[in-house]
Amino acid sequence: MQYSGDVTSLKLVHLTGSVTCNKRNFSYWGCSTGTRDLRIFVTNGSNAVIFPQNSRITRYQLPGILSNSIELKFKNLTLPLRVSSGQDFRVWYDEDLADDSERDNGGNTCVDIYAFFV
Repeated sequence: MQYSGDVTSLKLVHLTGSVTCNKRNFSYWGCSTGTRDLRIFVTNGSNAVIFPQNSRITRYQLPGILSNSIELKFKNLTLPLRVSSGQDFRVWYDEDLADDSERDNGGNTCVDIYAFFV
């Protein structure tokens, strides 16, 4: 994190690459192109899920976002997230984070991450 403060939203913007859970169908944020199921998580440095808020490590959906949308937005947090300058966050694919069913996963992706402060 570049600054300290209270984060109310987070946006990931796809730059390059794609990921998959089955080595056949690739997408930016899920298992295959064009689905509503999203599988990307943001954690703190200890791998506790921060975004999406109140989520377990499982698929989820966000209004208006598909697995091949250019942007993934976590917005309107119920409670702002207090962050410190220099704090680490990690972006994970769900099966990699859970260390489960990884044998047929594939791909790499690169994103820009934007934090919106109060």
